[in-house]
Amino acid sequence: MHPVLFKVPLLGLEVYSYGVLLGLSLLAGWFLTHHWASKEGLPRETVADAFVVAALGGLVGARLLYVAVNFEEFRNPLHIVELNHGGLMGWGGLLGGALASWIFLRRKKVCALPWFDSAVPSVLLGMALLGLGSFLHGSDFGRQTDTLSWAVQFTAGTPAYEWHDQAYGLASQGIVWSRPVQPVQLYAVAVGLVLFALVVLARRVRAFGGQMFLLGVITYSAATYTLEISRGDPKRGWLWMWSVSQVLAVAVLALALVAYGLLWRRFRRDPSKAFDLGAGIHAAIDSDRKSRD
Repeated sequence: MHPVLFKVPLLGLEVYSYGVLLGLSLLAGWFLTHHWASKEGLPRETVADAFVVAALGGLVGARLLYVAVNFEEFRNPLHIVELNHGGLMGWGGLLGGALASWIFLRRKKVCALPWFDSAVPSVLLGMALLGLGSFLHGSDFGRQTDTLSWAVQFTAGTPAYEWHDQAYGLASQGIVWSRPVQPVQLYAVAVGLVLFALVVLARRVRAFGGQMFLLGVITYSAATYTLEISRGDPKRGWLWMWSVSQVLAVAVLALALVAYGLLWRRFRRDPSKAFDLGAGIHAAIDSDRKSRD
C-alpha cells in the first residue's frame, strides 16, 4: 500500500503513514479527552498531565510487550529503545497507559473513573485510526485467503510482502505483490468506529462513574479476541493455541465484567457516590485555577 506517505522536499525525509495516523490519534485523543473531562468536572491541568502520563506509559507498555513477545529480535539490548527496530503491541499500550494514569491520579487523590470515562472514546477512535495506519503500512495483516472477493494484496517493501516472500519466495519468481489476505486492519477500523459511537451514546444513560470505561473495555476485549482470529502476521506471540493478545483479551474481559458488577452493586447501595471525583478534586481545581491566573 503506502508505507511512506510522502517525502519532505529537499530534506529527503520519509514520512511514514503509520506515524502520521499515530500522531492524528494522539491529537484527536487530546481534544476529545479534554472535551469529555470538562463535562465530568475534572480540571484542565490535571487532565493534561494525566493524558501525557498515559501517552508515555502507553508507549513504554506497548514497546515492552512487543519486546517480551519477540525477545529473539533483541539480542542487542540497545535495539529495545530503537523504535524503528521491531514494533509495538496494542494491549501493552492500553494497560501501560491505564496503569500510569491511575497511579498519577491516585497520588493526587482524584478518582480515576471519570478520567477513564473521558479517555475511552479516544482509545476506540484511536483503534480505528491505527487500523488504517496498519493497512497503509502493510503490517498486522490478515490470514491468507483465496476465496474472499474483498481480499487485498500488499506491495513489495511491506511487512506482509516480506513475510510471504520468506514463506513462498515471491521475489525470486518476480512477483511484487503478497498473497491475497483478509483486510483485517479495515475490520479494525470499522469496529473502532462502531465502538466509539456506542460508548458516546452510552454516556447519555450512565448510572455511575466508570460505566463508559468498562463498557468500552468489555466490547474492545471481545472485538480484539475476534479480530485476532483473522490475523495472519507472525509476530504476535502464542500461548498454546491462542495469541498473546487473545489471552490478554480474555483476562481483561473477565476482570472488566467483575468490576462492572461490583461497581453497579456499590453505587446502587449509595447513589450519592456514583460520580464522586475523589477527596483531592478541590485541591486539583485550586491548582488549576492558580496556574491560569
